[in-house]
Amino acid sequence: MQIYRDGDSYVVVLKLGEELFESLTNFVKQNELKSAWFDGLGAAKEVELGYYRLDDKQYSWKTFVGPLEITGLHGNMVLKDGQPVFHAHGSFADGSYKVIGGHIKRLMVAGTCEILVSKLNLALTRKFDDEVGLELLETN
Repeated sequence: MQIYRDGDSYVVVLKLGEELFESLTNFVKQNELKSAWFDGLGAAKEVELGYYRLDDKQYSWKTFVGPLEITGLHGNMVLKDGQPVFHAHGSFADGSYKVIGGHIKRLMVAGTCEILVSKLNLALTRKFDDEVGLELLETN
């Protein structure tokens, strides 16, 4: 992982074989971020995606094996009980230009993944919402 800083913004460059959330967790801890928003692109050799079914409050998970182009990667990070919690969605294209997308559970980088991380100066966390069945974003 390489990190380039410009004020409250960072460019985080992940390399072949790195796992997205493991790498971002290390980055967040090294840079003592409390909340952030991020966007990225690159390539994935494997990604596990979910689709949340509100009717039964469950995710359906599926693993896709690449190589896949990361056509869009978006998410945020907040601290909950002192630990980074990520919420990320992505879209991915295969060799036939078919696009898939969803909530990212795990992503292994192929080639590179270039992420712009914007530090937020907000005290954000997540709190469980019974109606939706998810931990939703809120302020501390």
